[in-house]
Amino acid sequence: MLRSIGVSVMFSLLASPMLAADPATQYTNVCLACHGADGAGVMPRVPDLSEPDGPLAKPDDLLVQAVINGTGDPATGAAMPPKGGAPDLTESDIRALIRYMRREFLD
Repeated sequence: MLRSIGVSVMFSLLASPMLAADPATQYTNVCLACHGADGAGVMPRVPDLSEPDGPLAKPDDLLVQAVINGTGDPATGAAMPPKGGAPDLTESDIRALIRYMRREFLD
């Protein structure tokens, strides 16, 4: 009985794609489609994350709020939905993603 409960819990944890995912995997799953593998953006009006004075130069708390709430102007087509469209992202996940993006795109 205990074994079947453990197996059920394990499968439910594995079914949640965002749970305990490393920032590189989260970037691939959530951010890559718009920001690209190099952070430069893959379509017009998507901010270039690799610019030293670009979005990643902003303070962490400002970036966290921007990701949580979404950014941009949907009327122009330049908008990021709240949490990049991944409602399971936690504030901790977002902070880890910011550190990951700075390391990958600015260092």
